[in-house]
Order: sequence, then structure tokens, then C-alpha cells
Amino acid sequence: MRSPRAPYAGRPASARSAAQALSDSTMLSSLLAGHRQAQAWFNSVSSLLPAALAAQVRAGPLHEAEWTLFANNAAVANKLKHSLPLLLERLRAQGAAIDEIRVKVLAPQDR
Repeated sequence: MRSPRAPYAGRPASARSAAQALSDSTMLSSLLAGHRQAQAWFNSVSSLLPAALAAQVRAGPLHEAEWTLFANNAAVANKLKHSLPLLLERLRAQGAAIDEIRVKVLAPQDR
């Protein structure tokens, strides 16, 4: 019969933090950098949107010169699309190399 294991006292000495794992992986660190850039862009342009609208939008992924924004529903997506020229103008004025902003509606389970 095995003896009961001691309660978990902390992580093993060989364990790495998530931040260390991300920085050690080229692919993961690239994804993290893209996420941070998308979030910074969103923070930059969200003030241009009405507060109620901005609360219903999330930053999505960057792919080359294309950025995706996620809307909670079709009505939000439609209103957001009217603001895209203004958002693009703000980002380009800040030096962002962006050609297009796409809007996608989130599935209900992803909201």
C-alpha cells in the first residue's frame, strides 16, 4: 500500500512560469505580441466610440495589415462598421501599418 502524498507545497523547481514559457517560444511570443498590439490599438480607438458601444466590442487578432474587432451582436457590428473609417484614420495617424479593420459577431457562448 502506498503512503498518502504530502499536500502540494508549491511548484517543483523545474517548473517555469507561463511568462517564461511564452518568452522562450518564438511562436507563442509572437502571438502574445500581436495580442498586446491589438489591445493597445483598441485602447487607442475605443474613446472614439460611444461608451455603450465600446463596452460591446473586443479586440481581435492581427493578421498582417488586417485587424479584427469582435462585436457582441449584429446590431453592435452594424453600428461599429459606421465608425471604421474614423478608427482607421486614428490608427494611421499614430503610425499603425493597417489596411483594413474587419468586424465579426461573436457566437453567444463566446460573449
